[in-house]
Amino acid sequence: MNQWVYDRNTDFKVFGLSMLFAILLGMAFPHFDFYNTMFVYVFIDISHSFTTYFYTLSSDRINNSHHRYFFWGILALVFTLSCTLFAIGMGKWIVKMYTIASLYHFMKQSQAWIFIVSKKTRPKSKFEDRVNFWASYGAVWCPQVISMTLERPTPWFIEGDIPGLPSYFREISLMAGALVAIPYLWIEIKRWREDKIILWGKHLHVAYGCLVWASARLGTLSFLSDSISPLMMMACHSFPYYYLGHRYIQKRSSLNEKFWPYFNNHYLFISFIWVTCITLTSFQYISVRYIYNKHFFVSCIFITIAVTHYIYDSYLWKKDTHPEGSNIFTS
Repeated sequence: MNQWVYDRNTDFKVFGLSMLFAILLGMAFPHFDFYNTMFVYVFIDISHSFTTYFYTLSSDRINNSHHRYFFWGILALVFTLSCTLFAIGMGKWIVKMYTIASLYHFMKQSQAWIFIVSKKTRPKSKFEDRVNFWASYGAVWCPQVISMTLERPTPWFIEGDIPGLPSYFREISLMAGALVAIPYLWIEIKRWREDKIILWGKHLHVAYGCLVWASARLGTLSFLSDSISPLMMMACHSFPYYYLGHRYIQKRSSLNEKFWPYFNNHYLFISFIWVTCITLTSFQYISVRYIYNKHFFVSCIFITIAVTHYIYDSYLWKKDTHPEGSNIFTS
């Protein structure tokens, strides 16, 4: 029974080192404004979104199949729509939609790791399967909802971009979390008594998701450093995605799918993405500051990169739309 997303050693490296990096970097640069620096933007945040293009738009299989209409069509649609809305003075609406899309995307990825390990453990019953399903919501959604009941809800990009909720949602979330935790613990205690098995992989991914969201949205590690919260969210989201993307490329390449450019080495792959993002970011800065006074045109490039990444992901990793993606978790 494989109770890990990949395997024990890989999971500890991919997920554990991501969290350790965020904590150590946050403690080294404790000021909250650090996460707004170009270093964080290029090397941790936007580059993971750009990663998606290297195994979608550069794939010969996708460009020679019906999938190409989706991937190229979404890219053109999002960029055109973004530019149009900015041009007619609806930039604030773009920011609001971008915020909600980003929040939802991050939440679903955190849940996805829990979904994967939960399915790999082969639940004994439908009840256990449903408890595992709701455990992902308890770990991720409860901290997020609670953060929205604070007097000043934790922002995503800028102050006020996440709406607030009445305080009673806090009690509802805590009660919902408890209602999930009780049957979850009961099932696992029963498993131990009957089979002497502890599903460490599943438990660690549930705890991992909860710690990331409780830290990022509720500041539970802020006593160490103000910058840990946003760095925890970004690093624990982006770095596992680098590995996921490159693993996918390697698996598909072994089945004769062609990508350009192709890097067999994981670190060369990531380095090339970083260099590309530095180049694009420099182009954005130069264009906005010195050349083109309609800066929204350039800004829409980066909004498009992020939003298409969110939409692509909803297509890439689902068996019913693109089984090639989810298959990499079965090997």
